[in-house]
Amino acid sequence: MSVQIIEKSRKPEYAVIPYAEYQELLEMAQDARDIQDTDVAMAELRAGEIDTIPEAIEDIKAGKMIIVVDDEDRENEGDFLMAAENVSTEAINFMVKEG
Repeated sequence: MSVQIIEKSRKPEYAVIPYAEYQELLEMAQDARDIQDTDVAMAELRAGEIDTIPEAIEDIKAGKMIIVVDDEDRENEGDFLMAAENVSTEAINFMVKEG
């Protein structure tokens, strides 16, 4: 990574990097947030903290992705779900990678 440090009063003030490398850093940061969000969701699921249907509907209205799970005695799997109007390439990518 090529970085240019700009100093002010002999102290680092800014770091300048090429835009492509900036984009890569943003993607890595988003991946880290996605992993953290997934870990939190899994911990809540294990703790039995499952939303009610009205709460799930509110999350969908707010543009969030939810996981709808089957009964343990059935298929015992989950499906990602979100409103079509809020689907982005990032959301599809997440569903494909994590689903």
